[in-house]
Amino acid sequence: MKDKLAEALMNAAVLTAAVFFLCIFSMEHLDNIQRWSYPLLSYMMQTDDSREQDGIKTAVNKVVTWQMPLLRYFDQEAPEQTKVVDPAYEQYKASLLEEGISPEDQEAIMEQYAGANTENPPEETAAETETQQQTDLASNETEAPPEPETEAPVQAASNITGNVYSAEQLNDLNFLTGTLYKIHGDTSVTQELLNGDTLGGMDLRVTSSADAPQILIYHTHASEYFLDSDPNDPNTLVPGVGEYLAQLLREQYGFNVIHDWTLFPYNSSYSDAYQHIMPILEAYPSIEVVIDLHRDDDGGKKRVVDVNGKPTAQIMFFNGISRDKKGPLSDRPNSNLTENLAFSFQMKIAAEAYYPGFTMRNYLRPYRYNLHVMGKASLIEIGGQTNTVQEAKNAMEPLADILNKVLHGE
Repeated sequence: MKDKLAEALMNAAVLTAAVFFLCIFSMEHLDNIQRWSYPLLSYMMQTDDSREQDGIKTAVNKVVTWQMPLLRYFDQEAPEQTKVVDPAYEQYKASLLEEGISPEDQEAIMEQYAGANTENPPEETAAETETQQQTDLASNETEAPPEPETEAPVQAASNITGNVYSAEQLNDLNFLTGTLYKIHGDTSVTQELLNGDTLGGMDLRVTSSADAPQILIYHTHASEYFLDSDPNDPNTLVPGVGEYLAQLLREQYGFNVIHDWTLFPYNSSYSDAYQHIMPILEAYPSIEVVIDLHRDDDGGKKRVVDVNGKPTAQIMFFNGISRDKKGPLSDRPNSNLTENLAFSFQMKIAAEAYYPGFTMRNYLRPYRYNLHVMGKASLIEIGGQTNTVQEAKNAMEPLADILNKVLHGE
């Protein structure tokens, strides 16, 4: 009997202690127990002022999210994201503004840039890269970035696979302006200016020895880019494409070439380029050919053709003819105009014969574009902003062959 009494007293003591601790816990956590177990009751027990601040939607949201902890987690406001600024992207965007591209075109081009550079963002910032290269006249060496790896060049075309025009066609102004030339609306041409016999019959062969510079390649707009260009890497801009052309002309065709990488301020680029190249031409009178290599604006329509199995950007020969619709511009004379036109004409004829579809129609505009500095001076446009760097470099292979054919009289 005593054992049973002792056991009962022990149980009573344990129960009392349990009730005591439960009461203490309940008092401390009563609000939480109430909110988790009886959310609707908890909401109703709020003060009138606090409930009036909540609409019905808010009230329901509180009840549901209190009852379901997982929903309460998702109901939390997401932390503010930190925006990461890509300096190369911003520099690229600024270059579009400098070129006068409309906001609509800028947006489209920047979307293409962002897509092309998502997987391989530039590793260096714009401030860490120096893009301007100066020509060392004393040593006849132009400092340039390391040459990028490029596929082996195609063999020069030996068979005519394209168009061969008759003398009658090449002396017909209507045929020329409808087939081989595009004339800007602010200028005009005459039969005397575009005469096939005159332009096609001119001897444009290089006469100087390869022991001294024969060809100068430069870029009035050295900041021009392609679809996947890295603005921090000049090898992916127009000068990088020009370096590949220079390499082909040197190694495959034996010409002595100076390639100048200098970057000029865009707003004064033509006048600055003129002041820059004239000392080079004076220092090396052996130079007979001057090429100003650009990238064209394709208006968002990609210009690519297949040349020997490679996707290749189309090119265009460009001439400033120093005349408007009324006639010659007296303030911009060009004594080398006929030879300028002959140079682009003969390159166009060779391209039509050996690389059909590779070149667009020769484009004629007013003014001079510094082509007056030499007879065999040419402004050549490569593809457009929707072409890739490799497509532009692929275009240098047929272009080098065309130049070789004309300058060697083949």
